[in-house]
Amino acid sequence: MATSELAKLTRRAADRACARAQAALGVWHQQGLEGLEQDHVKAAALFRPAAALGFTAAQSLLAGCYFSGRGVERNYALAAEWGRGFKPSARPLFRSSCAVCVALTIKPDLTD
Repeated sequence: MATSELAKLTRRAADRACARAQAALGVWHQQGLEGLEQDHVKAAALFRPAAALGFTAAQSLLAGCYFSGRGVERNYALAAEWGRGFKPSARPLFRSSCAVCVALTIKPDLTD
Protein backbone atom coordinates (compact mmCIF):
# COMPACT_ATOMS: atom_id res chain seq x y z
CA MET A 1 0.00 0.00 0.00
CA ALA A 2 1.54 3.30 -1.06
CA THR A 3 1.53 6.28 1.29
CA SER A 4 -0.84 8.95 0.00
CA GLU A 5 0.33 12.40 -1.03
CA LEU A 6 -1.84 13.82 1.75
CA ALA A 7 -0.02 11.67 4.32
CA LYS A 8 3.35 12.85 2.97
CA LEU A 9 2.35 16.51 3.21
CA THR A 10 0.86 15.97 6.66
CA ARG A 11 4.10 14.29 7.79
CA ARG A 12 6.04 17.40 6.75
CA ALA A 13 3.73 19.58 8.82
CA ALA A 14 3.95 17.16 11.76
CA ASP A 15 7.74 17.30 11.59
CA ARG A 16 7.41 21.06 12.06
CA ALA A 17 5.47 20.54 15.33
CA CYS A 18 1.99 21.13 13.88
CA ALA A 19 -0.27 19.53 16.50
CA ARG A 20 -3.20 19.03 14.10
CA ALA A 21 -0.93 17.23 11.65
CA GLN A 22 0.54 15.06 14.39
CA ALA A 23 -2.93 14.10 15.58
CA ALA A 24 -4.14 13.40 12.03
CA LEU A 25 -1.17 11.13 11.35
CA GLY A 26 -1.84 9.39 14.64
CA VAL A 27 -5.44 8.69 13.70
CA TRP A 28 -4.38 7.42 10.28
CA HIS A 29 -1.86 5.08 11.90
CA GLN A 30 -4.48 3.99 14.42
CA GLN A 31 -6.89 3.05 11.64
CA GLY A 32 -4.50 2.17 8.82
CA LEU A 33 -5.67 4.99 6.54
CA GLU A 34 -3.97 7.09 3.84
CA GLY A 35 -1.61 4.26 2.94
CA LEU A 36 -0.12 4.06 6.43
CA GLU A 37 0.22 0.78 8.26
CA GLN A 38 -2.01 0.30 11.26
CA ASP A 39 0.33 0.83 14.19
CA HIS A 40 -1.02 1.80 17.61
CA VAL A 41 2.45 2.45 19.03
CA LYS A 42 3.18 5.03 16.31
CA ALA A 43 -0.27 6.53 16.81
CA ALA A 44 0.29 7.08 20.54
CA ALA A 45 3.77 8.45 19.83
CA LEU A 46 2.22 11.01 17.47
CA PHE A 47 -0.59 11.96 19.86
CA ARG A 48 1.84 12.64 22.74
CA PRO A 49 3.62 15.76 21.37
CA ALA A 50 0.37 17.18 19.99
CA ALA A 51 -1.27 16.67 23.38
CA ALA A 52 1.70 18.32 25.09
CA LEU A 53 1.21 21.33 22.80
CA GLY A 54 -2.32 21.63 24.24
CA PHE A 55 -4.29 20.28 21.27
CA THR A 56 -7.39 18.96 23.03
CA ALA A 57 -8.28 16.41 20.34
CA ALA A 58 -4.83 14.85 20.76
CA GLN A 59 -5.25 14.88 24.53
CA SER A 60 -8.51 13.00 24.09
CA LEU A 61 -6.93 10.49 21.72
CA LEU A 62 -3.94 9.95 23.99
CA ALA A 63 -6.22 9.48 26.98
CA GLY A 64 -8.07 6.84 24.96
CA CYS A 65 -4.78 5.07 24.23
CA TYR A 66 -3.94 4.92 27.93
CA PHE A 67 -7.49 3.87 28.82
CA SER A 68 -7.57 1.01 26.30
CA GLY A 69 -3.90 0.07 26.44
CA ARG A 70 -3.50 0.42 22.67
CA GLY A 71 -0.01 1.52 21.73
CA VAL A 72 0.94 2.16 25.34
CA GLU A 73 0.71 0.24 28.58
CA ARG A 74 -2.78 0.62 30.06
CA ASN A 75 -2.65 3.34 32.69
CA TYR A 76 -5.87 4.73 34.12
CA ALA A 77 -4.06 7.51 36.00
CA LEU A 78 -2.50 8.85 32.78
CA ALA A 79 -5.81 8.42 30.97
CA ALA A 80 -7.47 10.56 33.62
CA GLU A 81 -4.64 13.11 33.55
CA TRP A 82 -4.82 13.59 29.78
CA GLY A 83 -8.61 13.46 29.92
CA ARG A 84 -8.87 16.43 32.29
CA GLY A 85 -8.60 18.84 29.36
CA PHE A 86 -11.90 17.68 27.85
CA LYS A 87 -14.60 20.19 27.15
CA PRO A 88 -18.27 19.50 27.90
CA SER A 89 -18.87 18.96 24.19
CA ALA A 90 -16.61 15.88 24.19
CA ARG A 91 -18.22 12.68 23.00
CA PRO A 92 -20.49 11.27 25.76
CA LEU A 93 -19.01 7.76 25.66
CA PHE A 94 -15.50 9.09 26.02
CA ARG A 95 -16.54 11.43 28.82
CA SER A 96 -17.94 8.46 30.70
CA SER A 97 -14.72 6.52 30.04
CA CYS A 98 -12.78 9.38 31.57
CA ALA A 99 -15.06 9.37 34.57
CA VAL A 100 -14.18 5.71 35.00
CA CYS A 101 -10.47 6.61 34.73
CA VAL A 102 -10.83 9.22 37.44
CA ALA A 103 -12.75 6.78 39.64
CA LEU A 104 -10.06 4.14 39.17
CA THR A 105 -7.34 6.58 40.22
CA ILE A 106 -9.28 7.41 43.36
CA LYS A 107 -10.33 3.82 44.13
CA PRO A 108 -7.99 1.47 42.21
CA ASP A 109 -9.61 -1.60 43.82
CA LEU A 110 -12.66 -1.12 41.56
CA THR A 111 -11.02 -3.35 38.94
CA ASP A 112 -11.12 -6.41 41.24
